[in-house]
Amino acid sequence: MSLSEGGPLGIPISRAILLPPGTFGEVLRLALEAIDQVHGDGTLTEIYIDIDPMLDEESMYHWIKPVGIPWNIALRPGTHHPRLNLVHEVGHFLDHQAIGMPGTFASANHAAFERWRETVQTTDAVARLRAVAAQSRNRRAIDYADYLLGVEEMWARSYAQFVTIRSGQSELMVELREKQRRSSRSSLPVQWDETDFLPVEESVAILFRDIGWMR
Repeated sequence: MSLSEGGPLGIPISRAILLPPGTFGEVLRLALEAIDQVHGDGTLTEIYIDIDPMLDEESMYHWIKPVGIPWNIALRPGTHHPRLNLVHEVGHFLDHQAIGMPGTFASANHAAFERWRETVQTTDAVARLRAVAAQSRNRRAIDYADYLLGVEEMWARSYAQFVTIRSGQSELMVELREKQRRSSRSSLPVQWDETDFLPVEESVAILFRDIGWMR
């Protein structure tokens, strides 16, 4: 489905995402523009994007436990996928704050995600991850497969791929294609190939239409 067949509804997401100043902030702005092209939302709590060279992961969404208040999205500079990483973490932020009860990850059990949960579990990429988790003798591979199979992680990866495809934003597409190439060669796929993702893409579109984020 092309972008012309849908379109965003509601308040632009970018209004709640506070970018860092300088060149890196401008690089990341393209990711927010892509999100705004695809969908909107209601009123969100503002969240800062922080640059953290010491971050172990490429990116992280942080919140204050146990109250569930968002703290920041941290990004490590110098990574190959800064825009895709930001969209991924915005997916976590929306999952945690924008659907259902704020402070709870809705993707795990909220009714709005039911079609997406059922669909993503049928993909080849998820089947490959399950095979590693069940059959590998490599503890690190098992742990990483289990991590990638977490519902919240599958949602954030689905969201990032959905926004990238629906926006057609060229820099994001380059970053997604690189991750897809790596996934195709790995027993631990991070993103889906185009055909495998089609039913997932449609399930996310239906979800966003149902909750009033897209036409």
